[in-house]
Amino acid sequence: QDLICLGMSQWVQVFSDAALSSGMTEVVVGQRSVLLSRQTDGSVAAVDGRCGHRGGPLALGDIEDGVVLCPWHDRRFCSRTGREIIARGCGPAMQRVHHVEVRDGAIFVRLSSAGSFPSDSFSVVDSHDPSPRRCPPPKSTLEVLLEQESLRATGSPSGTPPRPYETSKDSRSEPYVSDEFLF
Repeated sequence: QDLICLGMSQWVQVFSDAALSSGMTEVVVGQRSVLLSRQTDGSVAAVDGRCGHRGGPLALGDIEDGVVLCPWHDRRFCSRTGREIIARGCGPAMQRVHHVEVRDGAIFVRLSSAGSFPSDSFSVVDSHDPSPRRCPPPKSTLEVLLEQESLRATGSPSGTPPRPYETSKDSRSEPYVSDEFLF
């Protein structure tokens, strides 16, 4: 089903409740990436779809007991509160949490604008193109698993192993870290 994602202060129908099953998916609302996730109690939560740490695509990560794992740097977030899960409990809120409702078999999202969150820096998509966006179709389980395996095997979303160390051009020939790979 093709849904045009519009507005930022209104409720927008973004996905079918039945299609979400027990996992998570990324949708676009306005020009913002939003991660929808099914909770253990059957409800749905909505947070920014890109990690507040460095912008990793959370939909390619894992979710267990309401905790989302970023596929890039293993950061963990509570999908209901947006708070980072750390060894000593909950850390600061990293992900903006959006309003979500399920009505007549459809999931509706209203974007939150209160406060400032690290995920704000990464979750706006195509900010130079104001035209309406079509919500991306949900990925099949096989597509997600293949992307996750490629990311785990190579350490790079593109499937090409990163080469963070290069040899400097001076006579010392000491390795240095290329700016391209600093996180």
